[in-house]
Amino acid sequence: MIAVHLLVVHCLPVQRLLGKNMIVTTTKGDMDDSLLEKREGSVDNDTETTGWVEYWLDGELVHRSVNMVLKRGVFAEGETQAI
Repeated sequence: MIAVHLLVVHCLPVQRLLGKNMIVTTTKGDMDDSLLEKREGSVDNDTETTGWVEYWLDGELVHRSVNMVLKRGVFAEGETQAI
């Protein structure tokens, strides 16, 4: 499997363990996650498993993190082409 990380979540999970909220890097700067609406989604098909987390503020998308795992490589399928 090949893992492709498109965006790394920037937060402080240790704070969550201490009973505090996480800090999320957004288009509006670093924000406490308690101020944001969190939405999650995923897609799972023959070629990939993709999951994402979005944070919204007043109807505006301010952060999206994506994790994609390819289930098969393009080299195994003979789908490569010369660059």
